[in-house]
Amino acid sequence: MIAAASVRGKIHPFAVKGPSGVGTLGGRGADPVAGLYLLDSNVDTPPAVLAGIGLPVLVLAGDEDDDNGTAEDLAAAFPRGQAGRVPGNHMSAVAQPDLGRAIAAYLAGA
Repeated sequence: MIAAASVRGKIHPFAVKGPSGVGTLGGRGADPVAGLYLLDSNVDTPPAVLAGIGLPVLVLAGDEDDDNGTAEDLAAAFPRGQAGRVPGNHMSAVAQPDLGRAIAAYLAGA
């Protein structure tokens, strides 16, 4: 069974639930309706705004996480942006010790 839901007329691909529910809002025990409202609240930041941020910015991502664009592309949007990669994907990278080490190394050099 595949189902999709919408908020204010927009169908959100992240809300599509397959038979296993794995990797979907419904498959993680989350309230899918509440999750759709959260997804609908995301607003893109215009590139001109990012280009106006003059502070150093570190963009870290898992080395298997390019689903929403790359860390390198996002870092390039900032005048002083720097990209880094740690082992893992969008969800597992946050549990890797390399993430903390990369942040610490970046802050030590700032």
